[in-house]
Amino acid sequence: MKKPQTAYKRLLLAVCIASVLAIALSFSVQAGYINASIVRVDNNVTQNVYYYDKGGGYKDNVGITPDTKLRVCADLAADLAGKAAAAFYVMAPNNATIFIYDILGGDTVARYVSFGAPFAYAGKFCADANFEFYAGRSPYPAKIFVGIDEDGDDGEIIDANDTVVAVPSTNGYLPYGYSRNDVQSTYNPATGNVTIDATATNPLVSQTASTKLLVGSCTDDQGANCSGAVRTSVDAGGVSVFTGIIGPSDSVNFTRYSVINGFGVPYCIGPDADVSYVSVVPSVAPKGTIVNLSAFVTNTNTVDITTNFDVQMFVGATNLCNVTLTAPLAAGASKYTSTCLWNTTGIPSGTTTIIGHPLDVEAGIADCDDGNDNGTGTFSTELVYIPKVWIDGVETNIFPDAGEPYNLTVYMVDSDGLTPPVELRLTEENGMSIFSPTQLYTLNTGKSGVIAKSTSVVTTDNTGYITFAVVPTGTKLYEPEYSYLNLSSYVGNHSIYFKIYNITTGAELQMYFNNSKQSNFSFVLVNMTPRSPNATEENSKTVINQNLLVKEALDLAYRSLATAVRWLK
Repeated sequence: MKKPQTAYKRLLLAVCIASVLAIALSFSVQAGYINASIVRVDNNVTQNVYYYDKGGGYKDNVGITPDTKLRVCADLAADLAGKAAAAFYVMAPNNATIFIYDILGGDTVARYVSFGAPFAYAGKFCADANFEFYAGRSPYPAKIFVGIDEDGDDGEIIDANDTVVAVPSTNGYLPYGYSRNDVQSTYNPATGNVTIDATATNPLVSQTASTKLLVGSCTDDQGANCSGAVRTSVDAGGVSVFTGIIGPSDSVNFTRYSVINGFGVPYCIGPDADVSYVSVVPSVAPKGTIVNLSAFVTNTNTVDITTNFDVQMFVGATNLCNVTLTAPLAAGASKYTSTCLWNTTGIPSGTTTIIGHPLDVEAGIADCDDGNDNGTGTFSTELVYIPKVWIDGVETNIFPDAGEPYNLTVYMVDSDGLTPPVELRLTEENGMSIFSPTQLYTLNTGKSGVIAKSTSVVTTDNTGYITFAVVPTGTKLYEPEYSYLNLSSYVGNHSIYFKIYNITTGAELQMYFNNSKQSNFSFVLVNMTPRSPNATEENSKTVINQNLLVKEALDLAYRSLATAVRWLK
């Protein structure tokens, strides 16, 4: 049996001399080994190693006497009897080339200490080897490995016959850790390399320290199985290491760990389709608008997507429609999907969120982060009013003849289905005006004239309706025989329309019809010249409020509206 606290033994580590020595190192649990840990000598409690500021490194305690020991547990006492142990930073590229830094002896020296007698513990067997962490030899945070001398060569050579067991941080480690760059984003599919830019958190020795960090890309989080690893100087910057993966397809992804002195952080090699946002056009419109939806998708990882996939559009749990992303989508690139149509009839007032969810995994794409790929867009409903218009009981916007009295009925309901009263202003432009007849003149600024506007103002009731008498006057001046006047270039064309307003604030309100938002509801006057009723038509019509001023008002304007009077009883 080896004596505890023996003198330093030389460890053959060609990486510290001139080149990397490729030898087999087994990281699998051999001989029934279960785990390894650092425990206190006095009470057998798991112990993290102290950082000794004055010494600039980790130490079991400030005193000289060993205060910690390495404990290894196994299935059988025979697995431990007569063996020795040492603590290392270890990384094993391809399970062959050893990158190793001894906690105690520096780059080339390892110190093994012999196990004491195995003892029963929790149904297994464990053995302890008193082990002092010397200040100045281990200046960086680390998770360590325990090397077990299996072949009785007194610790001079670690070879295929020996075993190295990882000590998880829960079983004791050199506290603190490392910050690092976004390793995942540096993957190069052509070379299979990533760049690891590491910075040690405190404790940290000076930049001139000769001690090396062990940096690698590994399949485990402590550095036992690594495709590529390097020994590098303090605070490694831009260290390129091989991942073992070249030119992957989009149908598989790989989890790897960027490991620095045993501290591993996972990253994923593969595609990652994220919906950056959902495009909603228009994004503000009345209910009932037909909206165009598409998704802007980004491949946020470093492997190209070569497979088409759909994106589902949701409001809550309702699938509105699906759109398609047509491959390819290169690593880091973005593009729009196809477009689908969404009928917004019946949605609540206010803002609705549309969620775009990529179905890339369902299409066979191995997304690196499938749980965080959704994007959103919003659609805001605009309160508008939907008009319905009847002329003499027929739903139409056409007045056949000027000079004829009509019953005009308007119904106004808002996009929430409510019928609050609104002010309706019905206007005839450039009709026959008694107050200020049509006049034309030319100014030094160009053609001008008197634009005749006759406006009637009424208010709908709380059911949304209003009915009143209307007599379009029209004007013969727009007929072909008066074309020499070129009336429209002076005062514009004849028109009849209404607008609506808030009865409290006077603000103009918007209407929605013919699949668009509009501020005017326009009418058509077919015959601009007043037509006298024939014998059958004369005295055949009755209009609302006829006996309450309407007929009297027309009689008072008889000279200009004599034709209209002849229609009435």
